[in-house]
Amino acid sequence: MDKEFQQIIDKIQEDLYKIMGEIGSKGKIQGISKEDVEWIESLIKTYVEKIEIRSFVLPGSTLSSAKLDICRTIARRAERRLATVLREYGLGKLSLIYVNRLSDLLYLMARYIEIKEGKLREVKR
Repeated sequence: MDKEFQQIIDKIQEDLYKIMGEIGSKGKIQGISKEDVEWIESLIKTYVEKIEIRSFVLPGSTLSSAKLDICRTIARRAERRLATVLREYGLGKLSLIYVNRLSDLLYLMARYIEIKEGKLREVKR
């Protein structure tokens, strides 16, 4: 994994700790900020501009992209659970937005790796 990806993953991990703190404290500790959401949205825009996908993709053609795809699946599951927490306790509105965007970013990062390594497998129609 290159340095840029490592920095992104490190920031994501820090942000996930913020979300855990917000949930664990029932909102007494601030979770995700507007700036965190803007950061992840800017990364999504950057990766959308870097890659072009015209069809469905068979995921996981490299070890790194497969790991990112697993993380994306976990992020989707976390998003559903976070939505429940939001309904029950009124917490995590920005956290929910962040986790939703996180799964999009992980998808794009996985495809970027596959394109960069020449291993993107598109489904033929």
